[in-house]
Order: sequence, then structure tokens, then C-alpha cells
Amino acid sequence: MNLEELVRAALAEEARAEPSEAEAYDRFVRHRQRYAWRAAASAGLAVALVLTLVVGGVWALRGLGGGDAVRPVTPVPTTAVAPPAPPVETTLPAPTTVPVSGAGVVRFRRQGFELTLPKGWKVDQRTTRSYYQFGQPWLVISPGGLPVSATRDERITIHTAVTLPREYPGRPATGKDDNLPGQSFSTLSGRRSSGRRADGRAYTVGDQGGLVGYMIAWPYRCAAGAACPEAARWRVLQLDVEGTGRQEGLKVRAVARQVVESIRPITNALPPAAAGSVPEEPGLFADAPVVVGRGGQGDYAWEVRARKGSGQDFWIETAHQDGELYYGGLYQLEGRPAVEVPTFRHKRFPFTFWVLAPIPPDVLPLAFTSFDAGGRQLARSTDFAGYPDGCRR
Repeated sequence: MNLEELVRAALAEEARAEPSEAEAYDRFVRHRQRYAWRAAASAGLAVALVLTLVVGGVWALRGLGGGDAVRPVTPVPTTAVAPPAPPVETTLPAPTTVPVSGAGVVRFRRQGFELTLPKGWKVDQRTTRSYYQFGQPWLVISPGGLPVSATRDERITIHTAVTLPREYPGRPATGKDDNLPGQSFSTLSGRRSSGRRADGRAYTVGDQGGLVGYMIAWPYRCAAGAACPEAARWRVLQLDVEGTGRQEGLKVRAVARQVVESIRPITNALPPAAAGSVPEEPGLFADAPVVVGRGGQGDYAWEVRARKGSGQDFWIETAHQDGELYYGGLYQLEGRPAVEVPTFRHKRFPFTFWVLAPIPPDVLPLAFTSFDAGGRQLARSTDFAGYPDGCRR
């Protein structure tokens, strides 16, 4: 019996032993609900094993049959899956206008700053509102409050951010970054310089000619006794200054420097008062890690930690219980239905085999997920994501 006949026989044998499609799906759903978090916990430990089994399976198949070429196996028919729909852009509610006092003062309590608008400059309400609608509560000011146009490119965008620890204003440039998995960072580009304000707060500058960036040390202050985000001490107040190129940009540079020196810390940029602290904008900091599962013994003891990232993603990591990291990765929820493919086993081989229909040439694989016989997720790999031929060989 050649290999192809052996595979066909194994498929037929497994088909007779397996439950019906409806029963299998019901069982899968029950296991999926029960092991939702534990499935993610297995990813780090299982990925190497899964890859080893798959590679080993390929070698075993190629090594049989006296060196004869292995002919393609006709897969069990599977349900056709429609191509994913394009992402739908959604917007968030935004205030009609940013309040400005009669003295020209703007306050952003959650970001901990207060600004008296420079002479002749106003809030660009239209652009500020657009930022709000896409989840970025940033302040945009410009001459006369007018938006950027083909003939006008002067504006300053102000917002809090988290920068890399090694790039924090006033911190030495050398040294290793703290481990902040799942946290999004902002950095400056261009010719670098630094300085200090009159109140002692350090700042750094990135000068690209037509665009100048400032970062002012603006650490987030938590209420006494409250759990503080890991990235709180690396928060900065960032100014993105446009229209600074050529001779015409000298006036904008002067205004930006005036803002850097005069913008005032309030609320959570100051030591917390007895009444409590004002929280930052949601989403700036990654959540604290949560242990979602433990297992194993001795040298093989492990635990899985998860956290909501500062972007639209989740950080999942598997580590030894003494803290040594085995595996970590960022995952995003796509909201797409799972695709079931037939698998089979045979007593002569210690492998599980996947029989897949050819992938259409216009489909770009995003990730590969494996499950055990009970429907529990074992691993999810994105090693080949973004490579059109990554899984076609």
C-alpha cells in the first residue's frame, strides 16, 4: 500500500469514528467557552511543540515510499469561506467645542495641563474634534484657530504620551528599557537637543526642519495608596509643531518655545491632593498584568499573564513562576468566524495531519491556530503573516 492509499484509508477510518458535524460543533463550542482564557495560556508552551510536529510530519511523509514523489492528497470538502469584509471605520462622540475661558485659558484635566493661548492663536476646533472622534483627545491650536490648508501649515498639537524610558527627558541616553509589554510608545525624530524649564521640568526636542517635536517630563501622579500604571512615570507632554521650516517658520518656533515654557501642570501632573486624583484618558496606559492560569511542577511550573494593551490589542505571555519569560505576543480580536479543517491520525505515526484545500492566490494568511481533539486551542502563530507564500509551500 503506497502513501496516498494509506492516507485515504486513514481518512475513511477517522470519518467513521468521528461524531457528526453538528455534534462536533456543539462540543467545540462548549470546550471553547470553558477554556477561553486557558486556551490562550497554552499558546507559548505549545507553539514549539506544534511546529515540531508539523515539520516532523512533513519529513516523515517525504521519507516514505522509497523516494517516490508524493502525489497531492484530495482533501475532504470544506465549507467555502467568503473573503473578509473590509474594516468599518467608526467614530467616537466628541464635544462640540473645547471650552476656552475669557482669559484664553484651556484646561485638559485628564491630561494634567493648562494653557493660556498665545496672542493671535486659538483652538482649531474642527481638527481637535476630528482627533477626538478617532480616539485621540488632543488639543490643536493655530493662528486664528484656522485648520491647515494648502497655503497655511502652522499649528501645534498638544497631548500626553508615553515615551521609551531611555528617551525620557532628563534621563541618561544609555541604559536598558524597562519591560512594558503591551504599552505603546511615542518617540521624537530629527536633530536632538534638550533643556529645562524654569520649574525644573526637563524637555527634549526633535528638529526635522518643517516639523519640530517637544517632550516635557510630565509623570502621571496617582492617588495615595492607589495602584499606579507601570508606564505612569514615563508619561510626557508632547507638542508636535508644524510649519517651522524656512524663514517663515521662525515665528512658529518662537510661539512653540513660549508654549513649552508657559504650559502649566494641573491635576494628575501634580502630587495628589487629599480629595483624590484625576484619571488619565482611557487607553494611554496598558492595564496591569493579570495571572489567568498556572500549571506544571518544579522546573516545568508555568503561569500565563494577560493584559489589555494601550492600543487595540492584548498582551499574552507565558512565563516560569519565578518570572522568566518563555513567550509573549500581542493579539488582536478580528471578530471573524473560525474555519474547521479535517484532521486524521494513524497508529503508525505519532502525528496529527491537516489536509487543507489550496489557499486562493488573493488570500493573505493572518494567523494559524491549532486545537486539540476536545476543541481546546493549543497555539496561535503569526510567523507567516504578511508573507503571501508563507504557507503555500
